Amino acid sequence: LLSKSLIEFSNGLPDQFKFNGKTGKLLLRSYAEKLGFEDSFFNQKKQGFTFPVSKWLRTALRSKLDDLLNREEWHEEGLIDFEVLSELKSEHLSGKRDNHRILLNLMAFRGWRRHFQQVGI
Repeated sequence: LLSKSLIEFSNGLPDQFKFNGKTGKLLLRSYAEKLGFEDSFFNQKKQGFTFPVSKWLRTALRSKLDDLLNREEWHEEGLIDFEVLSELKSEHLSGKRDNHRILLNLMAFRGWRRHFQQVGI
């Protein structure tokens, strides 16, 4: 629905095809009805979209997780108790608990520290 040609087409439509005073997306609604969508489809509450970060930390981002949360860097700086970090990571990877928020924050912090160590700040 975000193609340039579709946007240009919809912008060129007269207002009566887009909005009738209280309901929007009239042309889209009409087409969806012809495809067999029920009225309840249009009356659903809006739903947010979240990224599956929890899963990604166990799969696609696993090597990044291991790299950024390695023992040596954390131990050298003494900023946090590595045993606690290790437990958080282990619980998350095993599926016992969803610790993605704290793990992602610690990964971002480590990435930030690495960057600013390199630039000498």
